[in-house]
Amino acid sequence: MRIQVKKEVYSYFRSEFESRYPGFELVEGPDSYCAVWSKEICPEVYGCVALIFLRANDSFVIELGWGQSNAFPWDCDVELQKKFKLPEGRIRMGDLWKPGGAEVEWNLAPETFEGPVESWGPPPLEIVLPRIEPAVDECLQRFQKYGVRYFNKVTNVRGFGDVL
Repeated sequence: MRIQVKKEVYSYFRSEFESRYPGFELVEGPDSYCAVWSKEICPEVYGCVALIFLRANDSFVIELGWGQSNAFPWDCDVELQKKFKLPEGRIRMGDLWKPGGAEVEWNLAPETFEGPVESWGPPPLEIVLPRIEPAVDECLQRFQKYGVRYFNKVTNVRGFGDVL
C-alpha cells in the first residue's frame, strides 16, 4: 500500500472506529504492516481488531482476535476460529460471511492489475483517495454486523452477555 493511501486509511479508520466503539484503544502501530486496537470484553479476555495494510496493492483487511492480554494473538492458529472457549483465537473478518472463500479485502485500486502486463500499476492518488471513506464505512458496517457478533460469542461462552 502506498504511504499516502495508508496514512489516509489509518486516519479515517481510527477516527470512525474509535468513535463508534469506545473503549477500544490503539495498542500497536500504525507501522508498515498494521494497527491494532484492543478492549477488555469480559474479565481477563480482550477483543482485538487489526487493520492490516496489504503491501502488494492499495488494499486492507481486518482480522479479529481474542486473548488473555491486549496484544493481538498473532501466534494463534487461524483454524481455531470457531472454538470460542479456548483462551485465544483469531479470524480474518471476511471469513465470517464468506468462509473458505477468496480473501475479503477492501481494494481501493482494483484496476492495478488490469489490461496488458506493461500497463499494470496503481491508478493516480486522485482516483484512489476518494474511495477510502466509502471502503472504511463499508468495512465498519461489516464489523457491526459480523465482528460484534463474533466477540459476543466469545463472551457468551464464558457466561457473559453481549458486550458490544
